[in-house]
Amino acid sequence: MNLKTFALGLFISCSPLLSFGQNVIKTSKTNINHVTVFNNGAEINRSGSVNLAKGANEIVITELSPYIKDQTIQAKISNKDVIISSVNHSKNYLAIAETKVKEYKVLKDSLELMEYKLRIREVHLSVYNEEKNLLDKNKTYSNKEFIIDDLMELSEYFGKRMMEIETNLMEANHSIKKIKKTISNLKSQLNAIQQKNRNNSSGEITLQVSCKQSTTVNFTLKYNVSNAGWAPLYDVRSVDVSSPIELTYKAKVYQNTKEDWENVSLSLSTGKLNQSNRQPSFSTDFISFVPEFKERVTTQRKGEYRNASPNMVVDMSSSLLQEDVVELEESGSSADFTVVNFGGVFVKYDIQIPYNIPSNGKTNYIEIQKINIPTTYDYYSIPKEDKDAFLMANLTGLGNYNLLPGQANIYYKGSSVGETYLNTKSTKNIISISLGRDKSIIITRNKINDYSSSSNIGSQLKKDVGYEIKVRNNKNKDITLRLIDQIPVSKDKGIDVIYEDISEGKLNNDNGKIKWTITLEPNESKTILLKYYIKHPKDKSIRNW
Repeated sequence: MNLKTFALGLFISCSPLLSFGQNVIKTSKTNINHVTVFNNGAEINRSGSVNLAKGANEIVITELSPYIKDQTIQAKISNKDVIISSVNHSKNYLAIAETKVKEYKVLKDSLELMEYKLRIREVHLSVYNEEKNLLDKNKTYSNKEFIIDDLMELSEYFGKRMMEIETNLMEANHSIKKIKKTISNLKSQLNAIQQKNRNNSSGEITLQVSCKQSTTVNFTLKYNVSNAGWAPLYDVRSVDVSSPIELTYKAKVYQNTKEDWENVSLSLSTGKLNQSNRQPSFSTDFISFVPEFKERVTTQRKGEYRNASPNMVVDMSSSLLQEDVVELEESGSSADFTVVNFGGVFVKYDIQIPYNIPSNGKTNYIEIQKINIPTTYDYYSIPKEDKDAFLMANLTGLGNYNLLPGQANIYYKGSSVGETYLNTKSTKNIISISLGRDKSIIITRNKINDYSSSSNIGSQLKKDVGYEIKVRNNKNKDITLRLIDQIPVSKDKGIDVIYEDISEGKLNNDNGKIKWTITLEPNESKTILLKYYIKHPKDKSIRNW
């Protein structure tokens, strides 16, 4: 055998793994076309297009809101050759970090490169070890096979090649060790970014579809999301006491869905998102006597019950804070471009101007409509509590406009005079709003000392109480004043409260409220007398008297 033709060859073959399956299309290129905002969420309408291959396809729509409600997802493809077999929703917890954090992308690319280098060095290491093992197996040969010169040449070849292999093995192991350390550091940095962004995620919707032939299709998605909503806000404007109230109906819209609404068509709905439309069922409400329990040694399980709190009542006639004067300018608004659609049990306002609402949780103000409300004006005072007169705007038929209850900013003659809560669901036909104090109406309330006294009548003690209320109109026009005062109401049969003079006021015997409606001409004054007495056994005291 001629050793010069001796060949040491190594054949490394790789068999690629072939897979046959569906065509997977990932796309983030979808647009939000329309958003309907509810008070507790929003309905998103989104569209896009993809190229489908013949057969099975998987469409993955990425970079969506992570707050999608699974059961609300609807998908549609307007092509008779395409059938949607399933719709699924998932969250991608790395998508935000991968797309939004530049450092993450750099580290991810570096990690992929180092892992590739590691695989190359491991292949080299494997080849060198295989070659070394092969040389070790061929160190000894029979003298019959080789002449002496061949043996010397073979020995020299083995020695030189083994030295090269050992050197290459050392370099490969050293390189692998360094690469692994670098990979470990990169993974630690990536993990730190992932932990920092662990609360960030994006939603993905996956459509499994089958297609008769390759084609480009348009698809639409509709789904509900949380972390969005709107609340009503009103501007109540009065020019003077002879004009109707101009009510500006506005919406405070917010969203933090992690997808920006850019140049979208917007609707506002008074309905509730995800509210069941199933009617309630009737069940019999049984009552019975509480059974008598005899004392036992065994311990009974105890249950604690608490009475429900009564509903809070908001006093619409409460006084308002005096604010700094703010001059207002009139301009066009989205209220001029709003279409109102009545849905039977709810109302939807379609805003015809496209809006940009970023996902930052901040409030965006959108004007819905302006309404002139029939209004009458008068003055209101409870001098026992506050001797000022308040100008009141009395709005009629506010419940006819399908408005939601909400906060209201109040403006009179172009100036801000405060705010209130507008209860549009009140059963009253007239809702009164205070427009502020009017110092040109003077009201005093003083005790009548000559009348107020105590005297003994047999076993009874009689206490006489009297007040004189004077009202003067310093305005240059007639006014109507609703004046309120009161007498105490007895909760004990032994205490009698009898009024003697209430100057033709109307008394409510249940709550002791007395109401006068007074008309005053310019510079006219009127005096109202309020006289009553309390009688009770003289051996008993009355609380707070």
